[in-house]
Amino acid sequence: MKNSTAKIVYTLACTALLSAAAAVCLVQKPQGVTASADAQAAQTDMFVSPTLYEQYLPLENPADVAVSEDYLAIADGNAVYVYDKKDGVYRKYVHEQNADAPKNVVTKLQFDNAGNLYLLDSSTYLYVLHVKDLEAQEAPIPTRTNFSCSTFALHGDWLYFSSVTGESQLSRTPLQNPDVSTATTLVKSLYSDPKIAFWNDELYYTNADLYLHKIDPEESNPKPAHVYTFQSGVRSMNISDGVFSYSDADNNFHAYALADILSHGETPAPLASDFGGYKSISAFGGDVYVVKNHAIRRFSLASKTFTDYEICSRSSAPNRLDGATESYLAGDTLFIADTGNNRISVYDVEIGKFEPPIEISITPTHLFSDGETVLAANSSHAILYDLSEENYGAELSAYEDFNGALVGGASVYGTYYFATENNFYYSLSQTQTENENGEAQTDWAWTETKKSSTRYADLISADAYGYLYVASGNKLFRFTEEEFLSATAEGEELSDEFPTAATQFLVDYEGGVYALNGNSVQTLDGRSFDLSTPVFYGATATPVSFAFGVEENKTYVVYQENYILETEKFALPTVKTVSAGETAEEIYAEKSATVSVVRTKPNALLIEFDLDSLKGAEFFPYLSYGRKIESMTALKIAETEKHAVLAFYDKTARKYYTYLALHSACEELAENEFREEYPESKIGYLTNAVTLYKFPYLNGQLPVTALTRGAEISVLGEINELDNAYYHVSYTDENGNVSTGYIPKSYVTLFNGEPPQSTVKTYGVIGNNTDAIWRLGYLVLGVLAICILVDVLLLREEKEEPDDEED
Repeated sequence: MKNSTAKIVYTLACTALLSAAAAVCLVQKPQGVTASADAQAAQTDMFVSPTLYEQYLPLENPADVAVSEDYLAIADGNAVYVYDKKDGVYRKYVHEQNADAPKNVVTKLQFDNAGNLYLLDSSTYLYVLHVKDLEAQEAPIPTRTNFSCSTFALHGDWLYFSSVTGESQLSRTPLQNPDVSTATTLVKSLYSDPKIAFWNDELYYTNADLYLHKIDPEESNPKPAHVYTFQSGVRSMNISDGVFSYSDADNNFHAYALADILSHGETPAPLASDFGGYKSISAFGGDVYVVKNHAIRRFSLASKTFTDYEICSRSSAPNRLDGATESYLAGDTLFIADTGNNRISVYDVEIGKFEPPIEISITPTHLFSDGETVLAANSSHAILYDLSEENYGAELSAYEDFNGALVGGASVYGTYYFATENNFYYSLSQTQTENENGEAQTDWAWTETKKSSTRYADLISADAYGYLYVASGNKLFRFTEEEFLSATAEGEELSDEFPTAATQFLVDYEGGVYALNGNSVQTLDGRSFDLSTPVFYGATATPVSFAFGVEENKTYVVYQENYILETEKFALPTVKTVSAGETAEEIYAEKSATVSVVRTKPNALLIEFDLDSLKGAEFFPYLSYGRKIESMTALKIAETEKHAVLAFYDKTARKYYTYLALHSACEELAENEFREEYPESKIGYLTNAVTLYKFPYLNGQLPVTALTRGAEISVLGEINELDNAYYHVSYTDENGNVSTGYIPKSYVTLFNGEPPQSTVKTYGVIGNNTDAIWRLGYLVLGVLAICILVDVLLLREEKEEPDDEED
């Protein structure tokens, strides 16, 4: 599976990090009688599953489907749902009962070329419904024709049908004025009502549901030609784009090349087959629409496969749900406990696409993930599954020995935490071991702790900082990871107004608590978000789970009715929207600054941002976030109301990083821990032209002023604990303006105002004449070498001198 979770990994022991994103398609405005005004106003909501408004419709027992250029119609009992493609909404027509058929239902639908919908009911009456009338608030009244039949099909200006009385036969009558008494009989003495299809203006029909024939309906007394004999009776059929598709008496679907059917050779191989639940078939625009059980499926004639398009309320398709119970967002991956399908559905929120689901063997009531693994649990069992590409969906660990029923859990940077109703607390984390060959391997280990407190956990959650939260009755407590597994730790009480009927709660980036209580999400500061407004036609809205992260203002709500919505109504604080305020102006101002150094606490959450893009930005330019296990020493260059702005030099990467960290996660060092201020300033001179930096941080965008080579400066002190050794200096320009800042030591030569004292240095060994002897030897050898060189040059000149020319 694609792992699009963003990570930043620090040296000196750091854990993996998760990120989020994403969207699918906008909720279309319900119109007419489709939904309430609240749903019309929900413009920030997005469809996740299904991805299209038209694909969600709670159908009970659909009988037929018909499609035209502008509409899609579905017969479901005595109701006809019409989807208006232009307006993007469903409208409903309820077929009235009558004395002839007190349980009257619609059995067949078809659009004519003008866009009118013909429908046949179980009392065998034929009606015409003008679908545009459905836009009116009043219930439309279809036109009942003086015509009855057992089945029909429209083609061109003709209505083809099988009469209700007498022997089964195939006839046709003008569509404008259908009349059984004046109809033209095309085929007599059929053993059953024919199934009808058209191709190249030829009429294909079945006899006894087994024998396929064709005729030219324009001929006088057309002679049927036998085409094919089926092994199982035909229930419905269609011919489009040279493909013969049908459902058989066993409710199976098959598609054949029509040319193979017409060849009269051996039984042809099907282009596609699918088994169970298939009923009526129709086609439009290169697709075949098939009724299957409680859904409408779409078969592509181009690819010869079923697509993921499916109109229903519950489904086993990869991007649909059946009996969803839980959800969990890890980075950019949303996991849903799709219990009706015995799987975990996996949705990539960044690209808006479902990944392959994970088949599971338990019915989970809890779901957690660290982005690399996903854990499904119920009251007594827990199974951990791998998400890596090479081992996707494999079981990594299982546990069946919880002491008491599991009430909840959370994932904290690679470690899973749980609690039971009997006050037993558990963890599941990776450990490094050796196999029988002495090779290192990773295993998963469980721990168990019995809390001595008489306070029992009801719900559990965690935040981005790694704190764990336990709801007990109307109280909410916060624990560190160590406190959570401590037998005696009670945790920090945060509130005594937690809703006791809540079934789930989450904590946002700033520590805000959101509890799912009935059909709404409530916060401890008094806000409430109603999630009960339906957004699909005919659907109620009962939220069962919700999930959000820390990077995006997007919440994913899973409904009992088997759909998922993405909403921005919670207005979540995020790591991407930390207000820059006047911080950028303060940082970039060309003036001196007070410098301090901080040491971050272990497991501090750091938000990395791009300092070079900060100027003029509304928010700190976000890059990533993560929790650093060990402390680090960093320069504090500014601060906001909640955060310290830190600059850190990574000596391994030889690169600066800038972060935001909560003030509570930083401890300022005393000045004598990182700097030395001189009792008296010293004079120094610059060896190069250099920038006087506002901070001991080599960034060209943070200058105080530019200094020339040879400029005289006053050295006030020094800092040696950061990326470079710096002098703290002051500079007075020709106008008497004084600036202070920092310059690397290597660019400064100190001068104390006194001439340098002469020094005497002796080379060689004192009291030993060996040095003089060796020096005399070197002088003699040097003279000899010069003499030899002169002789060589003289000889060469004499040799090269030319002879005198003759007269």
